[in-house]
Formats: sequence, C-alpha cells, structure tokens
Amino acid sequence: MRELGLDDRFDLAPFVKEARGVVDPLAAAFERYYLAQVSGWTEESPEQRPRMLPDLFGEIRAKYRSKLRPAEERFVLMDGMRWDTWTRLREGLLPRLSASYRVIEEVALWSRYPTTTQVQLEGAGIHLPSISLAAESPEPFGPARRGPAIPGFHRLSGPNGEAIDRLNLVDEKIHESTAALADLNREIDLHARRTLAVALEEARPGTLVFVFSDHGFREDRRWTPADRHRLPRYAHGGASPWEVITPLAVLYRS
Repeated sequence: MRELGLDDRFDLAPFVKEARGVVDPLAAAFERYYLAQVSGWTEESPEQRPRMLPDLFGEIRAKYRSKLRPAEERFVLMDGMRWDTWTRLREGLLPRLSASYRVIEEVALWSRYPTTTQVQLEGAGIHLPSISLAAESPEPFGPARRGPAIPGFHRLSGPNGEAIDRLNLVDEKIHESTAALADLNREIDLHARRTLAVALEEARPGTLVFVFSDHGFREDRRWTPADRHRLPRYAHGGASPWEVITPLAVLYRS
C-alpha cells in the first residue's frame, strides 16, 4: 500500500491486528513443538524428522540425479534466506534472466537449533575445501567446480566434496539493516541481480541448480527507531518458524 501511495487512504491497522491474532498463536505453538522435538531428531532416523540440510546431499540430490540425469550440478547457499525472501527472488529475479530456468520443486528444510550458520554447516558436513578435496576424482555428472568462486561468493565444500557457492547477502543485510521489511527485501532483490543472477546465468544448459539456505530470520516487532543504535531489528538463532523453515529450490536450466 505504501509503495502504491495508498497507505494514507486505507487504515490497515485493523487487518494487521486481526492477522497477528492468527499468526502469533501459531508461531508460539510451532516454537513449543519444535523445541520439544528437535533434540530427538537424528541423522540415522530421517523418517522420524522433517527434511533437513544433510538430506540435500543424500536423498534429495539422488532423486533428481536419477530423474533428470543433469549434465552438471550446482549448489548455491543463500545464507540467511527465509521462505518469503526466496519467493520474491523467484518472482522478480528468475524472469529477468536470459537463461531459461524451470522450478522443478520447492522443498521445505528445517534448521537445527540454534538457528545459526555454524550449527547448520557443521551438521551438514559443509566446510572449507582442502587440498585433498581438490585432488579427488571429478563427479560422474560433469566436472566438479573447484576453481575460484564467483565474485561476491565464497567457496565451501559439501560432505561429498561438492563445490558450494555461498552468498552472504541476506545474512549481512539482516545484521546491518534497520529498514522496514519491505525495504530490506527490495535491497536484497537489487543486490541479487548482481550476484545470484550471475551465478545462474553462467550455468550451461542441462545444469541442475540447488539454491538453498541454512536458516532464516525474524523481525523484532517491538523495535522502534529509538532502538537504532542499541538493538538489532532483525536476528536469527531462535526457534520461530521464520528462522527454522527454509527453502530449497530445485532449478533446471533448459
């Protein structure tokens, strides 16, 4: 409404209050459930837990290898990207690309607790590549990408030696910004056109691209401009659904 210049014509406060009356109890119930269950979720019993980041490099990857037989695979980690952030990128960024992509599937992955980058990467076996990894034989589905990372990205290594391009765009923004959520998303969208778009454009036809996140983020609704130099407006590490449930987008360049 603000972007359209209509915010002073319509009073949205009653609608916001009504929506929060629905969402807040659901979010609180989610946190209670998650904290009660997460300690019992193990890698050895995936059928007893939601899908989590380690499943990307096992069951999920195997499924699409078998189904699509891609010429190459790419893994792009968007640190801090929550579901609504990805939705905006999917709707605003993908149609702008000269490369043609199909969204094969969007999978909800659940983060470990606490929802920090270190906990997620360690739990999934993601780490900085070593010299020994660089000497390993190439993947059977095209050459492994072990050269320098794309500008703006950092190169990580997956549990099986996969080359992962990590973009810290979202995480940096949420730790630095005090802008409203709509403005924060706009900034992320603009920067993604110079970073994520480059990574997607350079993939050759027949490439399977997994765009995924490690954790999301939450907004402190009690935050006011008076807190600008004292408290962060956005954070992660907690058990809210916005921090725990993250998107995995399975893309295929045709």
